[in-house]
Amino acid sequence: MAPSPRIERLTQARWKEFRRILEESGGEAPACMCTAYYGGDWLKEGQARRAAMFHREESDGYLLFLDAEPAGWCQCAPVSEGLRLPALPAEISALWAIPCMVLRPVFRGRGLCHEFLRLILDDLPRRGCRRVLVVGHRPEAYDPAESFMELPATVCERAGLSLERDDPVCPRYARTFPQEPEVP
Repeated sequence: MAPSPRIERLTQARWKEFRRILEESGGEAPACMCTAYYGGDWLKEGQARRAAMFHREESDGYLLFLDAEPAGWCQCAPVSEGLRLPALPAEISALWAIPCMVLRPVFRGRGLCHEFLRLILDDLPRRGCRRVLVVGHRPEAYDPAESFMELPATVCERAGLSLERDDPVCPRYARTFPQEPEVP
């Protein structure tokens, strides 16, 4: 029987799994530590910024597991916690963003990106998210020799996300979640 994918919020207790995912994913991920969307010199400050986030017990994403095996990472947090995206709307109180998602190479090509995004989108309303912005990436904009690529735009499209802001490299998609009716 195939293992069922499950997600967990990133905590300091999962540091080893997080680091393994980034190191095996390639590109600048091990230096960045998935902090580029907070601004600053993320290649120099990524490690220190991530350590500070763990110290403050901040969680800005999810890990994907197949049984006990770490398979992927997705940065996903409220925009109000400092994630920077271009052209944000004025109202960001219940707005979340997914700017980064990577899978370890051994887990690519199995449809896990689709499942990972679905699990996260199912969880977000329970965390108070009313709207999420998702940064997709167009494969044709990447160097074919580079093994690293973030969340493909096609995954966003297949998930039924609405194209909010087109871009030749990183289009932005969105989903608004229905609000629970207020109880009188």
